Amino acid sequence: MNRLVILTIVAGLFGCDRKEEAPSEVERGTVKPPAKAPTPAQGQITLADYIKDKRVYIDLDVGPEAENPFGQFNADGTYQTGAMVGGVAMTSGKPDEKGRYEVSGLTITLSGDDEGEDRLVFSTTEPVGGDQFTVTGEEGEQETVTIVKVEKAGPVAVATDKPEDGLFSKLDPRILETLATGDLKALEDYIEDGGDLNQRDEDRNTPLMVAIVFGRADAARVLVDAGAKLDLKSKKGDTALILAAFLGQTETVKILLEKGADHEIRSNAGASALDSAELPWEAAKGIVAAIDSFVHTPLGIKMNYDEIEAGRPVCAQQLRDAGR
Repeated sequence: MNRLVILTIVAGLFGCDRKEEAPSEVERGTVKPPAKAPTPAQGQITLADYIKDKRVYIDLDVGPEAENPFGQFNADGTYQTGAMVGGVAMTSGKPDEKGRYEVSGLTITLSGDDEGEDRLVFSTTEPVGGDQFTVTGEEGEQETVTIVKVEKAGPVAVATDKPEDGLFSKLDPRILETLATGDLKALEDYIEDGGDLNQRDEDRNTPLMVAIVFGRADAARVLVDAGAKLDLKSKKGDTALILAAFLGQTETVKILLEKGADHEIRSNAGASALDSAELPWEAAKGIVAAIDSFVHTPLGIKMNYDEIEAGRPVCAQQLRDAGR
């Protein structure tokens, strides 16, 4: 899948890289901008308090690949934009690509790395579905937007660029097919034929890592027994053990530890296998859902969320025991 168009579209709504457009409803006079509300009375909630840690879904068509575009106002003063893809809140770019927001009265000012500012003007301190707000871009252009719903902010997964010819495209198609289908006989034949067990894909994932991502514990065992290297790192610094622990794969974690996998290695983000297993499920499940949507679903692989959630604390204990 190409890099999501979501941010281009949704960020366009907030005035980023906006091209010359037809006059908005506000400019044509068909829709009046929200009136400025009086200062909240003592004890009344402010917009600044209400919007913190909220996700605001808006009525905007983002094409067939995505739906329900949103702006998320995080509790730390950062905001993100994205849309729902396959039931997962997604954004593109990098995890740290977040803008800043400030609230004054009924106005939220958004700022980003380009030093530009856009303003969102609301008509109430507690906006809900059906309410509207006005977006004013850097150059004064305006648009009135309808809110679909407001809910508590949650994890936002990151969709990154993938080669046009698909995921794991640099792996030998023969081993990729065996891992996708779980065909152990074909995998054993590949190994007997001298296939490279430590080859890398475009993100430096190995066949062992891919087996883990696909949830193929039996294939992972075959690769380990055949001599696959255990501590190689992907482009993000993940090892097979870090991935298996994150995905709650207790049997694979056990095998890797028994074979001497290094449980102290850390990813580029500084997370060890134990850290990955201990990441709260509320945060982890968004990443799991992204793997499900972009890896499992296209291949017809069914992901068992309950099994993953239940296995993660078991993996954490296995890793604690290994560190004693």
